[in-house]
Parts: sequence; C-alpha cells; structure tokens
Amino acid sequence: RDAMNEVFDRLLLVPKPFLAAIGCRDEQRLDEPGAIDPVVNSLWVDIGAGTTDLCLLQGCYPGADEQIGLPIGGDFLDERLMQGLRASHPDIRISPLKIRELKEQLAFAGSSESPAIAELFVGGRLQKVDVTEAMSEACHDLLTGITEALIRLLARADSESSPELLRNIFLTGGGSAIQNIAKELERMLSLQGIEGAHVRKLEAAGKDCVAKGALKASRQAREKQWQILLK
Repeated sequence: RDAMNEVFDRLLLVPKPFLAAIGCRDEQRLDEPGAIDPVVNSLWVDIGAGTTDLCLLQGCYPGADEQIGLPIGGDFLDERLMQGLRASHPDIRISPLKIRELKEQLAFAGSSESPAIAELFVGGRLQKVDVTEAMSEACHDLLTGITEALIRLLARADSESSPELLRNIFLTGGGSAIQNIAKELERMLSLQGIEGAHVRKLEAAGKDCVAKGALKASRQAREKQWQILLK
C-alpha cells in the first residue's frame, strides 16, 4: 500500500492464484458438457521467484484458511542447486546468474531421460559437468514443500468435494515451466496416499490469466471493497 500511495487513489489486494483462476474462467462456455469452472472446487499453485502461493477455491473469495504461502520458489531452487553443485565439486566457480540460467534451461522434476550436462569452470578450467543429480534433488526439495501444503489444504476442504478438487489442480507462475513437474507432483501425492490427482500447467498463458483476472476483479468489485489510499 505504501508503494502505491503516490501512484493510485485506491487499490485491491487480491491473491495471485485467485486472479489466475477468474482470468482463466470462460463464462460463455461454462454450460458446455464437460466444461471446467476453475473457480469452483479447484486448487491453484503459483510458483514464483521468492514464494509459492497455494489457494483453495470453492466458488467464493478464498479466506485465510484456504490459502498457504510458502517461502520457497525459484530462488530456493537456485540455492539448493548451488549447494548440490558445490558439494560434488568443491572447486567449482559459478555465479548466481549462471545458476539461474541452468535452472531455466535444465530444470526437471522426477527422473530425466538424458543427463543434464553444463559447461562450467571447475578448478579454473572449463569442463562438462553432469548436473543431473543436483538438479533432481533441488526440484525434489521444492516439490516436497508444495506436496505437503497441498495435503494440508485438502484436509481443510469438504470431504465430498475432494475427488473433484484432486482433478482440478492448476500450476502457474515461472516454476510451472519445470519439465515434468505436473506428473511428478501427481506421483508424489500418490506416494502420500492421495490418489486420483490431475495436475494441469498453465505455462505461458498463466500470465495472461492473471492480467485478465485483475481486470475482472477491478470491474466486479463493489465500491466499499476498495481500499482508499491517503495522500
């Protein structure tokens, strides 16, 4: 609010996963057979740089108990990857910028069909380094936290709605670009006894959904819902 004080007269603070859900909602097609309403009985996971935000949506604006914010995201994955590479190659020289580049190019969840190889400076010489294990462990640590949070949210939902909720888990944010992340999240939920999960990735369209959702929210908000900023 303080940051916006000099720019706007009023604002709304809305969870990003909720904006993505209403932005993806196509009201004109909801009556079609098999249509999915992303705002009703769905779970949203937004994997950002510094945090991962999870949101349970059951037809209305989510309350505090229907949201979980985790202090893990892309930066957390970078840190874990750096630790893994330094553990296996103590004399490696690698910058945070290079770590981020490796993540964006090679990050995968679960097992990889082929080794993840990168050219890095080790002992002062440029060498081809197998980063498969370090990348796998870093992504696994990220998904472990997300899996635990999803299970907590499921426990807060009505038991009768759980089967439908499990079929409507949506991933958005930059972290959703990790290769095989949807299938691996389904597998990890299954290992915890949560069967029947179906995870969907919004990928690049996710940013558009958030922007559309913000526009919808601003148009639908009642006057008393806006927070007035004092100059």
